[in-house]
Amino acid sequence: MIRVYRFSSAERALRTNADCAGFLYEIRWPRGFVCPRCGVMAKPYRFARRPLVLRCIQCGGDTSLTAGTFMHGSRVPLLVWFGAIWHLIGEELHGATPVSALRFHASSRLRRYQTTTTMFNKIRAGMARLERAPIGGDMVVEVGTLRNDGETTDRRTNNRPMLIGAVETDARFPRRGDSFRRERLRLGVVHEYGGSAITRFMRDRIQRGTTVTTGESEVRRWLGREGYRIRASSSPSSARLLGILTDCDDWIRGTHHGVSARRLQGYLDEFSFRYNHRWEGIDRVLPSMLLTDESADLPALV
Repeated sequence: MIRVYRFSSAERALRTNADCAGFLYEIRWPRGFVCPRCGVMAKPYRFARRPLVLRCIQCGGDTSLTAGTFMHGSRVPLLVWFGAIWHLIGEELHGATPVSALRFHASSRLRRYQTTTTMFNKIRAGMARLERAPIGGDMVVEVGTLRNDGETTDRRTNNRPMLIGAVETDARFPRRGDSFRRERLRLGVVHEYGGSAITRFMRDRIQRGTTVTTGESEVRRWLGREGYRIRASSSPSSARLLGILTDCDDWIRGTHHGVSARRLQGYLDEFSFRYNHRWEGIDRVLPSMLLTDESADLPALV
């Protein structure tokens, strides 16, 4: 059976490795190939036996099609890579149900399960890079507990990893004509409930001076010392965030059947990515997600 993965609003169908190579070329150089060595913009030489190599017609320098992405140096075919991306991003962006690495491995024909998990971890790292920027605005901060088996329980029990989340809402971004307010989500793992762990999460992910709404008295006291404007409230916003944490819990239990504490942050980044970009097409987030770092605007030489 031929597997077909459809990407972008144009319903780009990927059936072969050649289709994937052409799609990746369009993502990396939408305005035309620019040689990273000499800076000349011109269509490069392509080789049938080396489909991932681009040779500049001016200086003769070779550039890898995958260099600067998390796929570089991998022996896994491009079709398998894009299949993993397609399955992992999930239903919010293109209508398919996200799957676990184990389920994808069963249908990918990869020999080693470790290869599949490495691929999924690299894709999750790409998702996390898009969620690094601190958020601001009216915030809601609540603390919940996420057990190792993926079950959310009361916080401060048995020293299990705790889940902390923050949601930003902005009324300037309507949802398709109705009163929906755009939300950006940040999730983190707190291994010990205390002021140092909570404030570290806030400093890394939330701008100073942001208005924070929370029902946690301890959190209000800790964050008040860090330059945040605190507003005690039991508004529906708190219930909304708790609902998000519950959805995350259900997803980890239902899809992954629980995850280890060491890997938990990567799964939270994956959930945040799909939540934050659920109203965007995959073609808008894929180019940035593929890069291994923010400075990798141009691919490295082979």
